[in-house]
Amino acid sequence: MKNLACKSLVLLCGLPRSGTTWIAKITDAHPMTLYRHEPDSGGRLSFLPLIPTTYDVDSDSRKKLEQFARDLPYINDPKISASLPIFEKGYYVKGTYHIFKFLAYGCKVTSKYLRKISIPIAPFLNDLDNVTLVWKSIESTARLGLLRYLLPDLKIVLIIRNPCGYISSVLRGESQRRFSSSLKTSEDLEVMHMLSKTKQAERLNLCMQKIDEANEVQRLAWRWVLFNDKAIEELENDPAFMILNYDKFCRSPIEEAKKLYSFCGLEFTPSAEEFILRSTVPQKSLQSDYYSIRKNPLHAASRWKTELDQRSIEMIEEIVCLSRSQEYI
Repeated sequence: MKNLACKSLVLLCGLPRSGTTWIAKITDAHPMTLYRHEPDSGGRLSFLPLIPTTYDVDSDSRKKLEQFARDLPYINDPKISASLPIFEKGYYVKGTYHIFKFLAYGCKVTSKYLRKISIPIAPFLNDLDNVTLVWKSIESTARLGLLRYLLPDLKIVLIIRNPCGYISSVLRGESQRRFSSSLKTSEDLEVMHMLSKTKQAERLNLCMQKIDEANEVQRLAWRWVLFNDKAIEELENDPAFMILNYDKFCRSPIEEAKKLYSFCGLEFTPSAEEFILRSTVPQKSLQSDYYSIRKNPLHAASRWKTELDQRSIEMIEEIVCLSRSQEYI
């Protein structure tokens, strides 16, 4: 059995609130990409450590990951396989695009009232041999090196947002109660404890005592540093690894999208350009939805400048200046 059901697999990954969904949807606009939205969330990769300190995993875990990759095209969960908007594809079974689109939008509406609905994916898919599968994740940043080691054909794009923008967006979302978890990101000490055991934390002389003494903004800055530094230091010289700067992408979305497409082995298409133009809207047309993929890119990238006070910005900069990741912002 071949490792993948598709021609290639690209993992777009970044911390939450880093523009991952918008950028992933830009890749979804290509007629020969198959997009899967955060299939590793919800414990689906629980057989792998969230923050590994070694690549030494058993053969059973490797086999489970390979099977996970092969199964990606056929996941029936509409949150994963039918995230909106829906684009017409070159691999849909003839005449089924509008049916699939109707089901996807129907699931979006009925999900408010029904517990769980599945869409049978396989009947809509034709030959996938020339398809690029795009897997988007906000959970696997710290295990990118391990995933690349276990899946040698995997291409990885790490999306990095300015830490002030990331932290400002997290704080705004928590204040508006936009997240499903009642636990604040800065108070997730279990994750911080795992991060404190990494080589990156050791290099920065970061221990749990220092984390316990840090305030909310400082803890979020340390999370940004340790997650991103770990990925960069393990993959920086790998030709199958790309670092994408979200803020730069917002300034020149079409130009940067062409670079992303090239890395993924895709030709930039009119459908991609059309989606970028549709999803980047004037300031007066902005939607209020916190999770909207329609945005004014420059406003989205620089909003933190009016949301964070000067002392918070200084605390973030004091921590980030010690990191490897600061070279890419």
